[in-house]
Amino acid sequence: METQPPPSRRLAVIIAIEDYRNKPQIPSVQYAGNDAKAFKEMLIEHFDYMEDDIIYWIDNDAVQNTLENDLPYQIQQLTKEDEFIFYYAGHGFFQDGHNRLTCWDSHPYNLTGTTVSLKDILFDPLEKSGCQRSLVFMDCCSTVLTDQLKDGRDVISDMDQKEFDEFVKTGQYDAMYLSCSPGEKSSSSSVIQHGVWTYHLIKALAGDAPGAIIKDQFITSNSLQNYLSHAIPKFIREQKEKFSRQTPYAKIAAKNEFAIREIEDEPIDDSLPSLTFRLGDIHLRKISESELKRSLPKGKGWSVPKFVNQTTRRFVQDLFVEDSRNEIAEIVDSTKKIFGLRDVEINYDSSREGGRVECEYFRFYLSVDQHGNDPSLAVIRRELHPLVAMNNLPTEFDDIFPNRMDELIIPIDGKINVDDLIHKFENFHDKEKGTLEVDRLHGFIEYTTNTHTAMKVDINTNELVVTKYGFSKPLALIKESIEDIKRLSQQSLRLLEID
Repeated sequence: METQPPPSRRLAVIIAIEDYRNKPQIPSVQYAGNDAKAFKEMLIEHFDYMEDDIIYWIDNDAVQNTLENDLPYQIQQLTKEDEFIFYYAGHGFFQDGHNRLTCWDSHPYNLTGTTVSLKDILFDPLEKSGCQRSLVFMDCCSTVLTDQLKDGRDVISDMDQKEFDEFVKTGQYDAMYLSCSPGEKSSSSSVIQHGVWTYHLIKALAGDAPGAIIKDQFITSNSLQNYLSHAIPKFIREQKEKFSRQTPYAKIAAKNEFAIREIEDEPIDDSLPSLTFRLGDIHLRKISESELKRSLPKGKGWSVPKFVNQTTRRFVQDLFVEDSRNEIAEIVDSTKKIFGLRDVEINYDSSREGGRVECEYFRFYLSVDQHGNDPSLAVIRRELHPLVAMNNLPTEFDDIFPNRMDELIIPIDGKINVDDLIHKFENFHDKEKGTLEVDRLHGFIEYTTNTHTAMKVDINTNELVVTKYGFSKPLALIKESIEDIKRLSQQSLRLLEID
């Protein structure tokens, strides 16, 4: 295996076209934008690229004029001591003797005139530049020529392998990695929200795929392709989504197998992700289900609904309206006694949909509805929002509510980085054990400690849901849950940043 001294200059060109100007005639390339962003972040974090080292053309930045003129000019400035990386996600095809890539402004009825030749914009400029270290990554596929482009990362017809062969024969090392073999389709996945090939490519180059690393230290020209060739068919077989056959393809030219990246001995980041919470919106919750057959009035011949509509929902709510009214009345009476409040100091009401109790110390909400997926069930939802510090609440506060809460809800500020979240939870789990469940399809990651504290990050609602088994009283649940979070924060070095 051949290793190289650091390059004197680095240049990366990242091109991704997700939405074309002439759509839907030229269909979107799903998640191409996500792919490009993740590839750029990977180069900066793991390949020591600076922002100024990366040309980043997404959608309407990737027009024909730019690709035909600016790209060759940038490449021709490279010298033999420089390193060049090219990444493209979009549609491509082979026509009139050349492999061609679509641009944002390509036109479906004049493809030859509104697309660019790979030879003209990439291969010839690289050869003229003398650059001896180039890596080309292309997430597009090869399918049979049709009158119109199809969905996916389609190439209109088989991309010519001879042109690729000629390219990789030049220079000290040149390598081209393609997302699939001729005649196959390059797929994207709604589960990972990336192109399948690009997702695994980035994972490998980032050093997060042991199968792509040899001697515990190097990602090489061959180890990368071997990993992609095994990982992607395996991923496709195991997913519930329907994918076509996809076999990654590569052309590599070098005197010896060469190292793409040397993995440094860095300590594993075993901390859980840094999340910022809105503690001012903290609240308790209990969601329970009840079988309707147990609540049907006897002797009236009523039956359990077999479907869900506005009428059946009202029917279900009417079944529980008296129970809801009694629960609200009990909470109001207890609130008056414990806090010494008069009736006018408490806002409360009860209706078919549920009820509420509000005072200066807390807000309580109760709602009843028919289950959306199972017509035979009612769903009762209770929420308790404390409005003062726990130290200002009397110990009898727990006795106000006849039905105990079992979940502590802490809203999360900002957008959740799902990939980072899963990666760090997995690292943390490897060290601290416990139980980890990851479910991308339903949008949650749940970690349960050995002391039976379950922390579930709900990606759909941007919430951390904490369940402390064995604690049902509100004050105890809040106190013990916060203590567990703080303890885990110390154990993992960096669990949560709380604002």
